[in-house]
Amino acid sequence: MSLRNVKQAVRTGVYKVPGVGPSLLEAYREAVLFKRWASARLRSLKADNLPDPEKVYWLDPARIVLHTNYEGRGSDRPAKDRVFHMQRDKGTVVGGSWDLSSFAFDDLDIVRALRQRIDGGVQWAETEFYQRLRQEIRDKEVDSWGIRTEQDLDARCAYLDCLVDSIRQQGFRLSHEVALEQETKGLNGHPVFGSEITVNIGRDGQYLFQDGRHRLAIAKMLGVKQVPVKVLVRHKQWVEFRQFMWALAQGGAASSRSRELYQNPIHPDLQDIPSAHACEDRLDALTRHAGTGTGSVLDIGANLGFFCHGFEKLGYTCFAVELLPQCARAADKIRIAEGRQFTVIAKDLFTACSMEPLRDRNFDVVLALNIFHHFLKQSDTFGQFSAWLERLRVDTMFFEPHCSDEPQMAGSFVNFDEQAFVAFILEKSVLNHAELIHRCSDGRPIYRLWR
Repeated sequence: MSLRNVKQAVRTGVYKVPGVGPSLLEAYREAVLFKRWASARLRSLKADNLPDPEKVYWLDPARIVLHTNYEGRGSDRPAKDRVFHMQRDKGTVVGGSWDLSSFAFDDLDIVRALRQRIDGGVQWAETEFYQRLRQEIRDKEVDSWGIRTEQDLDARCAYLDCLVDSIRQQGFRLSHEVALEQETKGLNGHPVFGSEITVNIGRDGQYLFQDGRHRLAIAKMLGVKQVPVKVLVRHKQWVEFRQFMWALAQGGAASSRSRELYQNPIHPDLQDIPSAHACEDRLDALTRHAGTGTGSVLDIGANLGFFCHGFEKLGYTCFAVELLPQCARAADKIRIAEGRQFTVIAKDLFTACSMEPLRDRNFDVVLALNIFHHFLKQSDTFGQFSAWLERLRVDTMFFEPHCSDEPQMAGSFVNFDEQAFVAFILEKSVLNHAELIHRCSDGRPIYRLWR
């Protein structure tokens, strides 16, 4: 018997201990979670598995809302200058409050000036940005982009107009691919424009502006969907979470047998962590048959919450139920990092549905993807499952059954094949119809069940 099977047998035995079994198992899970967090904090001090700081990500510019607030070189600096050193701090991990910013990127005067210029055709000389720099030139205080004279300032503004035209006509490209009108160099070699947009990642996975304000502002105003960015600095707490996710991938509730995360962790800065199931084919099949909506979705055994992200984009209010606390906490952290609103509930299904916010709720959609077979293994959970199906109020269920010949099902109280399992759900629930809608790349079927 493999070590994995031994552990499963021990957990099953503990769970069956009369009176205290479930509590002992929950305490064990919390202890494992604490150990993983502690190990992640220690590993974050090394941070030896961070992506290359020269790696380019394609990111929705709308995700970059706030300006970095790093006061390492003095709190008296203007908010627009509270950024890290582009060379000295490249690829570093920094703790502190630099990510707790209230200064919005859109509040930069150059951003307001570009908006006036692009949307209203306002002359540069009439903008606050131009007037500030002109005054700094006269006071000999200017320290921006090598500008020393008003002629330099006018030339700068002319180049910005060229950049707007370039992005509008040719789209947003990597800086070394860009050649402005009458220029032979791309932006990488340009003395004024520099290279890619640069961001920092805060403790909760949010992106904060660091450098490249002109290209970012223009992209936002022209409605560009994705821009290339580089990450300069990561917050220490975010790196701790990255290390925690790596630990989960190497062995834990969120991992597969191949030592990968079971689901894609969604966030761009977590994509270097391997995942076993991309899940995109499943999500595409589900959303094509669910359509857009404003109702509620219950995702049972949500793991890292991949499907809740997709359904929330369609307009649904989502509830992610996940038994294992390490998965639930990871899912909630990713939810926050992605700016999602769905609710993560770290409970077993039957307890969760007996409490707010799920008690007596009608669901438009229930997602039951490769999860219901866990309720077939023991007589008590099978009884709870049957009673839950009878109480369930739902319009549509997407159901992915298990493979009945899997080793984990040996000795189960009940073991249905896929057709029998579908028939059982229809018999016990308010659902009356079923159709096979998708066959996954791993051969697993997905059924749509509806009233």
